Amino acid sequence: MAGRSRRRDGRATSRRTGRPPLLVATLGAALAIAGIAAGVARGTPSGRTTAAEVEAYQASIAEPLRHWGKIEALGMRPAVADLRAGQGVPPSWIAGEARAWRSGLAQVRAQLDAAVAPPPLRRAADLLDQSVRMYLGAATLFEQAASVPRAEAPPLIRRGVDQAAQADCLFDTAAVQIQDARRAAGLDTDPGLPDQPCSR
Repeated sequence: MAGRSRRRDGRATSRRTGRPPLLVATLGAALAIAGIAAGVARGTPSGRTTAAEVEAYQASIAEPLRHWGKIEALGMRPAVADLRAGQGVPPSWIAGEARAWRSGLAQVRAQLDAAVAPPPLRRAADLLDQSVRMYLGAATLFEQAASVPRAEAPPLIRRGVDQAAQADCLFDTAAVQIQDARRAAGLDTDPGLPDQPCSR
């Protein structure tokens, strides 16, 4: 919430920037859910597009991805840790934060939707949309977890964490398709994006 700060250890950073996923890095084994990766295979963009088209598309989605990463890093990660521990920021505050996450993620989704993907990257754009929609669902579950008696919160937290993990897998698949499009266009891979499919 505005005017309030949390301590950060700085060791985990956002999957949106291609480094270790915040929610996954913080919650560890809670996200190691069997079968998350089922059916999520490495995709290869069909057809080819020019280097300029690929770079233009990436430029158009860079800011919403950064915003998404901040929501994950500065909002969801510490809040979910507090909910799980039953200490730190009060649940009532976290419920209010979760509503702000949903608003921010809705904005991210609208900005991603407005970005024009060249034909070989339309599947990647669809996967990004699915991923952010799953994060919206996770935010709703975390809000619910913060709004019920503590004894009723763990199943909601687990469902939200599972949903965020699946969203990360979709994001990875989209990122790999962008990397493949870069290679096909004669560009170097982007070090700020994952280049391996989800392994969870």
